[in-house]
Amino acid sequence: MNIEANSSPSVTGGLGLYARVCSHDHKSDLERQLARLVVWAASTGHRVVRVESEIGSGMNGGRSKAKR
Repeated sequence: MNIEANSSPSVTGGLGLYARVCSHDHKSDLERQLARLVVWAASTGHRVVRVESEIGSGMNGGRSKAKR
């Protein structure tokens, strides 16, 4: 996660946030990731237009929600 990236909401219309963990055992980590992203977006004045999260291994590269 690169929370230092500067994506201008005026150019993109807002940000899409994405978080992923590898298994259901890490669901609490997923919730923490999302909370951290939302706080970061709000603190930098970015407008969030979409939030996606998923649970699944990254081994196969099939991150369907990230591709949205």
